[in-house]
Amino acid sequence: MNEDKQNWSVSDIAKHIGVSRSTVHRFIREDRLAVYDTGGKYIARKDDVERLLQDLRVPSKQAVVRLQD
Repeated sequence: MNEDKQNWSVSDIAKHIGVSRSTVHRFIREDRLAVYDTGGKYIARKDDVERLLQDLRVPSKQAVVRLQD
């Protein structure tokens, strides 16, 4: 997959984020990923895929520092 291209297929997206094609289709059904329907094929913009990745990101847990009295 050429990561420089701006429009990605469902297969491209699945490979990029490491999930199955059915998971990508679920993200589309749940309106978590904006796509264009090009007559039976979905195409997503690279920016929208990156936005999905940010939405899926789990924040890291920061160490809690307790001060003694």
